[in-house]
Amino acid sequence: MSRSSRRRAMKTRKTLIGIAAAAALMLAFLVTGPVVAQSKLQTNPGGYHGELDYPMSWKRYYGYEEWTRIMRELQNKYPQLADIQSIGKSRMGRDQLLLTITAKSTGKPEAKRAMWVDGAIHGNEINGVTCSLYLAWYLLTRYDYDPFVHALVDATTFYILPGLNVDANDSYANFPNTENNPREPYRPADDDGDGLFDEDQTEDVDGDGELSVMYVEDPAGEFKLSPDKRRFVRVADPREEVRRFRRIGGEGFDNDGDGLINEDDIGGPDPNRNFPYGWSIADGYPYPMSEAETRNVFEFQLRCPNIFASFHFHNTGRLIMFQAPPAVRAPAGPTSEMGQRQQQMAQQRLEEMKKADKYAYVAPRQVAPEYQH
Repeated sequence: MSRSSRRRAMKTRKTLIGIAAAAALMLAFLVTGPVVAQSKLQTNPGGYHGELDYPMSWKRYYGYEEWTRIMRELQNKYPQLADIQSIGKSRMGRDQLLLTITAKSTGKPEAKRAMWVDGAIHGNEINGVTCSLYLAWYLLTRYDYDPFVHALVDATTFYILPGLNVDANDSYANFPNTENNPREPYRPADDDGDGLFDEDQTEDVDGDGELSVMYVEDPAGEFKLSPDKRRFVRVADPREEVRRFRRIGGEGFDNDGDGLINEDDIGGPDPNRNFPYGWSIADGYPYPMSEAETRNVFEFQLRCPNIFASFHFHNTGRLIMFQAPPAVRAPAGPTSEMGQRQQQMAQQRLEEMKKADKYAYVAPRQVAPEYQH
């Protein structure tokens, strides 16, 4: 197994530990009302719950062609529960495919409360694709076996977008990359101001399928080989007589001959900073919704006023963050009292979640005075 494969396998194992907990916690937030008994449903927690109706491997990452194939196959297998559509094209022309999951027999998707779920808004966080696929698979395969899921899918619509940043997601899954890149959408940019766009990118110089760091031998260098010859470590004792090396930077060539390496790589604004709320030119340039991927999501959500909650699968952190209901002052009256009761109920549910799951963290958010009405 290559270093790249071992790294991906290790990251996958760490990620999948929390998938079931995250999905269960998220689903628990939605369920209300009694569960209606169904003759097909299993009441034995240890019984069969549809896992083999559509077998899946959760020990690997999926590229664009694979995860969209899985989405289409799930829709074809469960047409009574799932629809698939494109909400728009990415900068490189890929469809952003969305799964809509709900029981069609109990009403139209747009007539039910809905939850939006997306994954991998950052290109390198492709565990989000796997987590989103897992949620869709969980809901569909368990519908005929699990009373909890059955009642949930009857009453709720799920809009699931496994890969939001599709171009960068696919590149990270299928091509040599660093652990952090590609992270942003592929907006051409002249990072070094020479009039050329993305002309000095990272490259796999030694062809090992991984982008790492380059060193050259230098008697005055600050690094040496580790005892097992697998990595470079800093020389602790300057008097040590050892073969020394100097670090020259990330793997790549000086493609434009300016004496620098990888100074004009691919990537544009941070898509998670490209939405209107909290936008800044430093991270979300050049303007809010400038990227096709974020604009497609934003416009779809505007067309779906039934969306009452959202969940976003990111990478690392080892926590589940819930947005606490903001403190909003409203004029006195029935509407104000109702809003306060709803806010208190939501806050109570979030506090219960915090106690039930060690990964949950509630992030308080204050609403600006001009929006308090």
